[in-house]
Amino acid sequence: MTTPQKSEKHVKLKISVSLLVVLVMALLVACGSDTAHKGANDTDKDSIGSKASEKYTYPGNEYLVSPNSDTTLFGSLGTRLFIEKGIFQFENGQAVDGKVKIDLIEVYNKSDMVLGGLLTVSDGKVLETAGMVHIEAFSNGKKLQIGKDKQIIVHFPRGKAQKGEPIKMDLFYANKASTNEVVSDWKIDTVSLVKKVFTLFGWGYVWPNATYNPNFYYRAKDYVDTGYYWNNLDLFLNKYKFSNATIHELDDTRKYAYILFTLDKNGKITKPSIDYKYSKISQEAGNEILQFVNTLPEFVPCKDKQGNNIELKGSMDIMGGVVVPIYRNHEEYMKSFDKKYARFEKSPIKNMNDAELEFYVFSVTKLGWINCDRFLNTKDTVNFIVETPYNADTQLKLIFKDINGVMKAENKDGKYCFFRVPKGKQATVFGIKHLQGKFFAAFAETTLADKPISELKFQETTLNELKEQLKKFN
Repeated sequence: MTTPQKSEKHVKLKISVSLLVVLVMALLVACGSDTAHKGANDTDKDSIGSKASEKYTYPGNEYLVSPNSDTTLFGSLGTRLFIEKGIFQFENGQAVDGKVKIDLIEVYNKSDMVLGGLLTVSDGKVLETAGMVHIEAFSNGKKLQIGKDKQIIVHFPRGKAQKGEPIKMDLFYANKASTNEVVSDWKIDTVSLVKKVFTLFGWGYVWPNATYNPNFYYRAKDYVDTGYYWNNLDLFLNKYKFSNATIHELDDTRKYAYILFTLDKNGKITKPSIDYKYSKISQEAGNEILQFVNTLPEFVPCKDKQGNNIELKGSMDIMGGVVVPIYRNHEEYMKSFDKKYARFEKSPIKNMNDAELEFYVFSVTKLGWINCDRFLNTKDTVNFIVETPYNADTQLKLIFKDINGVMKAENKDGKYCFFRVPKGKQATVFGIKHLQGKFFAAFAETTLADKPISELKFQETTLNELKEQLKKFN
């Protein structure tokens, strides 16, 4: 195995986007029903105008790597890529033997989404994103693709507010009509390489007396630490064959199993029980989890400060989780967690559980635009109207305040409409139009409701001024 290598270059990507193409994309043809927005594939082909003198460039990095070495790359905004040797091939299926250039775009801020033509919508439904990346690979000037049964492991850094929260995110790819600059619709990855399992997210104990050794933790007597797991109980959770019903039930992030037990002087768990007051799971799921607990091996006994084995009252919390067996069992990938980098200078990522606390991790089988998203769990929606008269040179976007997402308005009966948006959410309507070689922008804060807002007031602006104005939404 080779040591994961760092990038040899760090430059701005050459992909630049015409501000007019990005911000003033033509809207869908007039529609009179709620179903018209499903034709998202039509938006990209209707881009108009190439007269814009100013251009917007996505933040990005360029790397030069060997196709014959396992490589770990670090994006400037926190994205992490693990690229296994030999995964790339030319579009005709031929293997790659020369140097490979990797282009990586990272988009985590709403300002970049707005300026860069990236929407957070899938089949008309609003998405909340944890980040988008665009990955391309080239060798000798020719475009590459990922080979069959191969994958790049992509890590999306979790935001500070999301750390420690059991938020389930999914992998999305851009639809086929998307371009390097514009994505108006995303498709969820239906061939998932992610295996749903359970994970231990907490454990505890009550020391019986003042002589108790406070450094005790649960460790199987015959456990060999491979570095794959933050705690050895996750190893047994991964191996146990839970029913689909129980896995599905604990996949609900509001549910978990709170288990009480006694650890006897020999290290054997006895008298396990489920505390249903806190667990909020079904009796059937609880019974199966107790069956699992009864299969656990003997643990190293708890000792007092004099070295005597003592009985211990303990607890553990089990919830749904995900692992990707391919990378959890990849030696070179696991070694890469010992690497320190800017965001974790004082606390390197050493194992898979640490990684999943800091990142959303996916195995990716396609290049291009990739999105880490979730559907909003919103039942109460409205069609939100802006009464600015429709014009092909004017585009309106909706920037959510508490949701990391952006939508685009569509033409309905000569007015701008945002379909099926979450009622009661605060947002800002952003408008951009091009007149006689100049740009004009409008901002209007609002609460989404079935009551329309009046015509927007546009003012002349520049790309630099827009960048500064849009930073407040990040």
